[in-house]
Amino acid sequence: MSQLHFFEHQSFSKTIKHEFDLLFKTGVALTSLRINLFLLFGIWIVYGLFFRFLPPEVPLLFSKPYGVEQLVSKQFLAILPGIVTVLFIINTRVASLTLEKDKLLAYIVLWSQTVFGLLASITLLRIILLLA
Repeated sequence: MSQLHFFEHQSFSKTIKHEFDLLFKTGVALTSLRINLFLLFGIWIVYGLFFRFLPPEVPLLFSKPYGVEQLVSKQFLAILPGIVTVLFIINTRVASLTLEKDKLLAYIVLWSQTVFGLLASITLLRIILLLA
């Protein structure tokens, strides 16, 4: 008597490796990933280099009324690179999962991450240049 096998038994790491290999073989996705990694490392490097030169409070909450309400502790600037890092990991995984079924969706996810990373990098640079 044999049992029914509904799923092939494949390890989780092999599945992820296969999905990322497909992602890295696609030229459009690879270009987006390279730009994303450049922005990701760049935003962390800029944050690390200029952190000690920042005043104790920096403007970050631009949706608040002008003045003291916009100020936060300089440690809160790590939110920008942190969010970019978390979204890069999530979006890259989502793109690798959807690449075989829907390439356009995977490209949209990757390039939207690129735009978000670029905007977050520009925001961090503008805040630092404002205070320099």
